[in-house]
Amino acid sequence: MADDPYFSSPQYKELCRLFREQLPPRLVEIKETWRRAAGGRGGAEVRGALRALATQLHQLSGTAASFGCPALGGDARALEEALHALAGRGRDLEAAEKAEIEGRIDALVATAQAEAGRAEES
Repeated sequence: MADDPYFSSPQYKELCRLFREQLPPRLVEIKETWRRAAGGRGGAEVRGALRALATQLHQLSGTAASFGCPALGGDARALEEALHALAGRGRDLEAAEKAEIEGRIDALVATAQAEAGRAEES
């Protein structure tokens, strides 16, 4: 992939710039969806919010890796898998599970900021 001249083309660099530009609102949306899941009344409401969050993370994981942010893509994918596991349990989230997911979302945001900054430097 690194040998492909497309990845040094102005078109690809523009796509990367657009990805970075759209990243902050995507992260806000992820945090808002998490707040719905964490504050849900249980049952189907929480599972639905967890599935929506997993979908957002799935989309982020694919695009991040494509646009020069592989660590962000990996973090998003790992969090997506964890959410699928939690949603499949069919019970409300425990406080420790909520704290773990909250911490992983904070780490995801930090990774996004770091990788977006590195990408802008190059």
